[in-house]
Amino acid sequence: MKLNAREIESFLNNPNPDVKAVLIYGPDHGLVHERARVLLSRHTGDMSDPFLVAELSAKDIRDDPARLADESQSQSLTGGDRAVWVRDVTDSLAGSFASLIKAGDFLNLIVAEAGDLSPRSKLRKVFETSSCGAAMGCYLDDSRTIEAMAAKSMAECGVEISPDALKFLSRQLGNDRLTSRQEIDKLVLFAGVGGRLELSDVEMALGDSAVHTIEGVIYAAMEGDAPGLDYAFQGALAAGVSAVGLLRATQLHVQRLHLVLAKLNAGMPMDAAVRELRPPVFFKFKQRFLRQCQRWNEELAVGAMSLLLEGEARCKSSGIPVNATCHLSLMKICKAARKLRESG
Repeated sequence: MKLNAREIESFLNNPNPDVKAVLIYGPDHGLVHERARVLLSRHTGDMSDPFLVAELSAKDIRDDPARLADESQSQSLTGGDRAVWVRDVTDSLAGSFASLIKAGDFLNLIVAEAGDLSPRSKLRKVFETSSCGAAMGCYLDDSRTIEAMAAKSMAECGVEISPDALKFLSRQLGNDRLTSRQEIDKLVLFAGVGGRLELSDVEMALGDSAVHTIEGVIYAAMEGDAPGLDYAFQGALAAGVSAVGLLRATQLHVQRLHLVLAKLNAGMPMDAAVRELRPPVFFKFKQRFLRQCQRWNEELAVGAMSLLLEGEARCKSSGIPVNATCHLSLMKICKAARKLRESG
């Protein structure tokens, strides 16, 4: 079954019970991921439960061809509807999915994520021509879609946003759903539940260079400026930004940095790689971001992300005050950045 644009939202809200395998593909990787999560959450009720959602990569299936079929038949140890989530799928796995779907005797929902696929894609054909399969394309957002999505997201989080601020936000965001969501999440954290965002708030949160903003904390940490980090961290807290919000905003920054570094390793010039970021790097920070691209590498960026995720997890599980836990995580990154600066 091939789902068109009008059918996709209806399917996500009320999935066809006869469809047991869904391919979500397209150039908007953020939207692909978002729709996969919506579908998995709706099917299982809790996609964070490892007993309900089995995560596989394309490599897992290539290394063990029987793994996909095995997971499709496995029952949940705790009861409930189970799903198999397969990431980074390509045409090379069309045969594996064809065999599974043709047999049709699998117990669990299969959700496969893929990048952009041509109309001639073998993988698309497998899902589109099957009575128990479905395929949906995810294409880049336009300005109207971005504005509607931003307004809906703000409302769902209990945050009001003025019309001028919403217009400005939609112009600043790119057309990739993941990066748009990340910037919106940052604004929600900035405003807080029940808050209201005016144009000046959005302008500041999206890139003003004052040390009391979120960006001041991020850049101080990533540049190894410990005194600057202390000052910016305290200023951000005084301005009402949560410590966990600062960790999450830094996660978004590291993710964007890692994306650029991956493109550099693939041979893309630095300026071109940075220009492709959506939303773009705020002009006041561009030179500093470029220096980070020169100092950091992919491995170190992955390590920084791990520190940030571990810090957020400790905030939820340890008895240590949240502000102290978040500050410690940022200081660890700052220490690593200082070593990079001194060695370079």
